[in-house]
Amino acid sequence: MWPLVAPADALPSALIGNSAHGAQLVGACNSCHGKGGEGVANIAFPRLAGQLGPYLAAQMHDFAAGTRHRAVMKFAVKDMSEQDLADVGAYYAAMNTPPTPSTAAPDAAKDQRAMQLVNQGDAANGIAACGSCHGFDGLGRAPDVPYIAGQHASYISDQINSWQMGDRHSDRGLAMAAVAKKLGAYDIAALASWLSRQAPPAPK
Repeated sequence: MWPLVAPADALPSALIGNSAHGAQLVGACNSCHGKGGEGVANIAFPRLAGQLGPYLAAQMHDFAAGTRHRAVMKFAVKDMSEQDLADVGAYYAAMNTPPTPSTAAPDAAKDQRAMQLVNQGDAANGIAACGSCHGFDGLGRAPDVPYIAGQHASYISDQINSWQMGDRHSDRGLAMAAVAKKLGAYDIAALASWLSRQAPPAPK
């Protein structure tokens, strides 16, 4: 079995989020991520509903710090305190928005490859199983390894490509960068399609 690798983007400070205050801070977020945190599939805006709060806070911290790059996100969070980030993370974590049905069509060969990568990895090519960090159900691991089941296919493929090209490099253990660089285009398409058709977690 593959060993667990370092969690992605560990939260710099373990603050307890206040979802009620977070609700007061997300007005500008709705235009991209939706009022229910559902995201927008066709332009790779991620689903945030039910995502782990500490993970979301860590991502916003990295956008503000410039270690993860997206101009609109940096502008949105640049004036927020660390407590604000924790509060926004808690707000989205508590959401129970039904998933947007995936438009990705099932493909037996691609689905089989995706399930192999999630559950077993590919030892011959040095690829660790996605499930060793994200859970074999794709539901993430508290406090800060995100769920990927039910995430939009466009966002999954966009982010894997970002890891590959070095545009995203805020993973403290560089685990995602190492895995992404070993994935081919077929693997990325297979994972994005299959994962987008799985059920995301209920909020905790």
